[in-house]
Amino acid sequence: MTEKKTLSDETVRKMADHVALFKGRPWSWSEFNATKSNVRRNLAEEGATEEQLKEFDRIIDEAPIAGGSFNAWSGD
Repeated sequence: MTEKKTLSDETVRKMADHVALFKGRPWSWSEFNATKSNVRRNLAEEGATEEQLKEFDRIIDEAPIAGGSFNAWSGD
């Protein structure tokens, strides 16, 4: 029988804080969304609960957009 993986709330918060660094300049909307999606998927695969994933999304949603916008020169 395979043991169920679990993640600490602290790990999920740290990853959300890391992804929030990509929200806004100098990053494009596409770069931010790709980073967010990849990290969220990895957290789920590593055992994050639905509650933890909702907290991950909330932290990122509430983070300010650095520089007030995303990098428009990236082609987005």
